[in-house]
Amino acid sequence: MSLEGGLRNLPLILSGSTPANEESSLGSKNYSQPPRAIILGGGYSDDDLAKLQEAASRTPGAVRVPWLKADIEKTKRGPEPGTPEYSQLVALRVKETLGDLLKQKDLNLTENDVFLW
Repeated sequence: MSLEGGLRNLPLILSGSTPANEESSLGSKNYSQPPRAIILGGGYSDDDLAKLQEAASRTPGAVRVPWLKADIEKTKRGPEPGTPEYSQLVALRVKETLGDLLKQKDLNLTENDVFLW
């Protein structure tokens, strides 16, 4: 999802509404429940993340969820992005980070909590 698409659609999704457009094939398309986390890849800068969080925080009824962002230092260590090995490692890192968050049953989120995967 582009930054512009995220600014337009993430606040809607987090508030239980259908996104503004269905141009993307991303996600389950099940908007009956809000997401439990937002996961961003390495293509999003810290400034992009701040803009997305700001848009979500201004939206009435938007649920607070953990924001997961790629750890650029881990990405630099390899494997090369775009390879099957990289895809497998990304999936593993994201699953581990989400698993660690689920273990924290008393997780009290603030609007800007970011966890690196």
